[in-house]
Amino acid sequence: MLWPFWSPAAGGAAPNPAPRYFLNPGGAALGIYRRRIFFFPHWLALAALIVTTAGVLAAHFQKPRKAWLRLHLTCLLTSLYILVGGGVNEMFLRVDVLRRLAPTLNSPAVGLTHFGVIIVFLALIGYFNAALLRES
Repeated sequence: MLWPFWSPAAGGAAPNPAPRYFLNPGGAALGIYRRRIFFFPHWLALAALIVTTAGVLAAHFQKPRKAWLRLHLTCLLTSLYILVGGGVNEMFLRVDVLRRLAPTLNSPAVGLTHFGVIIVFLALIGYFNAALLRES
């Protein structure tokens, strides 16, 4: 989820609806050191930040000219997928009912959940890219 901050409009009378800065929860994931080591989830958070940055830069510079919107949507959905996938792992680690269902992250229940999540995100990416192709 992105949280926008708004700057005041000219004269300071009303807020400008254009977002100026964004925070990404992937950055927050870098500060969590429960084990006091930098390990796999931190690398995924870095990957999410890199993919988000690529999508934002594509939208800002609007390059490549004919594909910037598709690249932007694909990058942001991919970033969200990485973060949701981490959330799935956290749910299986921290919710007692799910931990009993899948005692390890190598359980088929975790794999099927991740499979469902990736299918949803691939369908979203395909849907949005197909809709953009139909428009152009």
